Amino acid sequence: DKLLSAATRAGVQKIIHTSSFLSLGPSPGPKPFRESDRCPRHDFRTDYERTKYLADQVTDRWIARGAPVVTVYPGVIHGPGSRGDGNLVGKMVWMLARGKFPGIIGSGKQVWNLACLSDVARGHCLALERGLAGSSFILGGENIALGALVAQIARLLGRSPRVPRVPVAVAEWLGGVMEWRARHTGAAPDLTRGVAAVYREHWSYDSSLAERMLGYRRTPFAEALDTTVQWAREVKEWNG
Repeated sequence: DKLLSAATRAGVQKIIHTSSFLSLGPSPGPKPFRESDRCPRHDFRTDYERTKYLADQVTDRWIARGAPVVTVYPGVIHGPGSRGDGNLVGKMVWMLARGKFPGIIGSGKQVWNLACLSDVARGHCLALERGLAGSSFILGGENIALGALVAQIARLLGRSPRVPRVPVAVAEWLGGVMEWRARHTGAAPDLTRGVAAVYREHWSYDSSLAERMLGYRRTPFAEALDTTVQWAREVKEWNG
C-alpha cells in the first residue's frame, strides 16, 4: 500500500508488479489456466503463495483507484543464475548430475509450466513498454509433466531416466519431521509440508495473451532446457 501510494503521488506513469503463478492457483487438471481464471482463494500451501495472493489484492484495490499497474505472472522460472532453492529445475539438474536426486514427489504426471529466465526478463520489459494499466499477463513457457521433465534432463545428462517416486503423503510427513528439526536446530528444512503439498496439483498456464498483446516469445523448450542443464551441471556447489 505504502509503495503504491508513494508511486501514485509521484506521478509514476507505469508500475510493473511481479506476481507468481502460485497466486493464480492450481489449474483444473492439465488444462492451462489463463489470466481471467484467477479467482478468490482461502487455502494456501506456503507463506509465499499466500503473500503473493494478498499482494494481488492490494494491487487490485489500487488499479480500481486508477493506479497504472501492470501485473505479470511468471511460471516456474529456470535458467542460468540463481543457485538457490527457487531455481527448482536448476537444482534438479545439479542433483541428477551428481546422483543425489531423491526422487519425484507424486506420480510424475503433475503438469507444471516452465518459463525460460531470459524470456521472463524480456517479458517484463515488454510489459513496461506495451502493457496497458490494469492489465495482467502470464509469462510462461512449456507445460510439461514432471516425470517427462526428469526424463529429458536425464537424457541430456546421459543418465538413466528411472528415478524413485515419493508419494505426496510420505513427502508431507517428511516435511513435518524436517520442520520439527528446524525449530530445534535453527537450520532451514530441505522440505516442508507446504512445499510437498504443491506437488498434489497441476500448475499449467497459457501465455497466449502476452504473446498477442506484448509480443512475448517463448524460447523452444528443448533449447531452453539444454541451456539450463549445461549451466547447472557445471555448478560446483548449490547454495540452497
